[in-house]
Amino acid sequence: MKTIQLFGFIICFFTFACQQKYKKEPENRPFFSLKTFFEKEARALNKKKPRIDKRFIHNDIIQQKSIVIENWEDELEIFRNADINKTAWEKNYHTDSLQKGAYTYINYKTSSDLPIQSIEIVKRKEKIIEIKIARLVNNLLYHASEKLSYSPYGHYRIEKTFQTFFFKKNRYVIDVSVAKIHE
Repeated sequence: MKTIQLFGFIICFFTFACQQKYKKEPENRPFFSLKTFFEKEARALNKKKPRIDKRFIHNDIIQQKSIVIENWEDELEIFRNADINKTAWEKNYHTDSLQKGAYTYINYKTSSDLPIQSIEIVKRKEKIIEIKIARLVNNLLYHASEKLSYSPYGHYRIEKTFQTFFFKKNRYVIDVSVAKIHE
């Protein structure tokens, strides 16, 4: 039974992971570029080599470890791939923003069936404080959702839930905190 659940998770994971990658980005991007932002974050983290505390939860089973990530491009790929700056998607997203003191809140939302349902960016004096992404896939085989959050101040979280046609709902959480800089 666990093998079948693992197989279901693998199918969902590769469906999210194996999306078409676009080589050329438009010159004038209509939205904040997650791709550019996370490429810069990965380069900076590769130089600093921070030790992280990583907690993985599958339903009620928890595993935790402290490690140094060698390849931050791979580690942050799920965030980078949530970029919505695709020519075909431009007219499907609505942008709302709110200025509250030193904080700016920018929201991109769609009511279409695109996988990236929303992106929320919080800035303080032009510095990114937090990015939240909601992703949703519904098809005949399964229902899957992801909630991603990232703070450049040392924390990110990935929550995935999915339910295949034949099996119960599965929930996965990856919670990461920077423990210390390893130089």
